[in-house]
Amino acid sequence: MESIISDLILGVKILGIAAILAVFVLGVFFFFFRLFGCSSSEYFHHYDMKTEWEERREILSHSLRKACKADNVRRAAILLIRGADPNNTNDWYGQTILENSHSESMKKLLRAFGGKTRAELEAAEKAARAKAAKLSPEEREEKSMKFVNRLLSVKKVFFWTKSA
Repeated sequence: MESIISDLILGVKILGIAAILAVFVLGVFFFFFRLFGCSSSEYFHHYDMKTEWEERREILSHSLRKACKADNVRRAAILLIRGADPNNTNDWYGQTILENSHSESMKKLLRAFGGKTRAELEAAEKAARAKAAKLSPEEREEKSMKFVNRLLSVKKVFFWTKSA
């Protein structure tokens, strides 16, 4: 009888130690998981470095694409007024929203807000690159200096304070 009780006590001790080890191992696992593995929203927030405006504009453009697909002109107009990008090419085929819309009223609305086709966007990009290539080093430096001066003047107005 005593051997059965002593075996039972030994078994309970072994189970207790096993349970404590399991909790410890799981605790260490979750500690390292939280330490090194962060959720996707935290990852994009820290490493993708998108500003709040860029994220908002992306959401608006996605909603605009859906509104254009559904041919909802009023919803598309509201989204464009709020800042949706009519030249967003984030679809499977690389087409702009203008190329995906089917109704003439939707195309007219998108054109009014600066919507272009993929070919027009590529042509504008090539023209901008050619124009930038034609600038001499002195003109580039002058353009850069104007940008820096404008940036510093804005910074002075908003962030710097006069000391008395």
